[in-house]
Amino acid sequence: MVGRCRGGWRMAGRVRGSVPRVVMGMALAGLPAILVPATPSASQSQSSSPTATVSASPWTQFRFDAPATGFNAAEKTLTTSNVGSLKLAWKFQTNGSIYGGNAAVLNGTVYVGSQGGGFYALNETTGAPVWSFMTGGLIDGAPVVANGIVYFSSFDSRVYALNAATGHVQWTFASAGPVEGGMNMAGGVLYAASLSPSQTGPGTVYALNPTTGTPIWSTTTGGPYESSPAVAGGVVYVGSEDKSLHAFSAASGKQLWTFPVNSAVDSSPAVANGLVYFGADNGNEYAVNTTTHALVWSYHTGRFVESSAGISGNTLVIGSADNNIYGLNATTGAHLWTTPTALQIESSPAVANGFACIGSRDTHMRCVNISTGKVLYQSNFATRSSNASPSIADGMVFMGSNDHYMYAYKL
Repeated sequence: MVGRCRGGWRMAGRVRGSVPRVVMGMALAGLPAILVPATPSASQSQSSSPTATVSASPWTQFRFDAPATGFNAAEKTLTTSNVGSLKLAWKFQTNGSIYGGNAAVLNGTVYVGSQGGGFYALNETTGAPVWSFMTGGLIDGAPVVANGIVYFSSFDSRVYALNAATGHVQWTFASAGPVEGGMNMAGGVLYAASLSPSQTGPGTVYALNPTTGTPIWSTTTGGPYESSPAVAGGVVYVGSEDKSLHAFSAASGKQLWTFPVNSAVDSSPAVANGLVYFGADNGNEYAVNTTTHALVWSYHTGRFVESSAGISGNTLVIGSADNNIYGLNATTGAHLWTTPTALQIESSPAVANGFACIGSRDTHMRCVNISTGKVLYQSNFATRSSNASPSIADGMVFMGSNDHYMYAYKL
């Protein structure tokens, strides 16, 4: 999910057709320069190189994997029995709100962008900055890290590929409009979906060569894409403002089918159990058969659903703008439990070992038992809400907030 504040765009003064630009840190030919790192909290120290470790349970892109399930099966340290003992390990102040996606975590480094246009590589253990980088627009989507490169997008209508260890530019790609959602690495191809240049017309879905940034294909159709793509079974799924879910051939970009609903689809889809799951602004969560393209079930919440589903086995977890976290049977859509929060949820759950963590506008991140909905842990983000999504990796939980801080929790 990368969604909007209802009643207006989430960044003050932002309207369709008017993308705020960040001018600090710009270098030759309009390309960004390396930033002086932001100041870590008092307990942190500056670092000049990434930690030489190998992740036991990394989280390398939005919603964890190519099908976008949000489920880290490799995480073995945190469990339903001990997640309630999480404590703040560190926090790091960026130059803007951390809003839409989740951090990527790999081999001792945490990668995250902010709405101030800064992108950061942080030491996983201490939160100390390894390097940072400035773009020409706000960053909403989650990064992808693979093969020694970290990929991310900015509202300056560029996709960036940086050396994951040094932050040096490997390549940039100019998209037709801003890529608001996270990208997806699947089968050695990088997939992204963009808004239009005006942010109101048809969006474009891209398949890029991750080594060179060269487009393999691009398809312009539907409305603007705020959703992040999910990739499974040779198909790219992405939701659109044109009130439809779109399915494209991952190999050619040919549109295979669409599933229309009666409102915008800003939730990012997830694929599991032979179904593609997605939420819509009409308050429904949908499950559509990936083979027949027929509706299998829908579940109505009380308000819009921009949260993307977290799926573990036969349990699906979503958040809704009706202030609730829901547990549903992933096969039938039957209601399992509801856990209330104080304000709306646009965050997407991260799932591991029988629990799910999710943020809320009420300033709390909650970790709940996915069988019962019982709150196992609740953190506080000071005075600001969190629409970002958590990552669960290496026995830690990582979460960004609108208060400009990146938070890390461990036992």
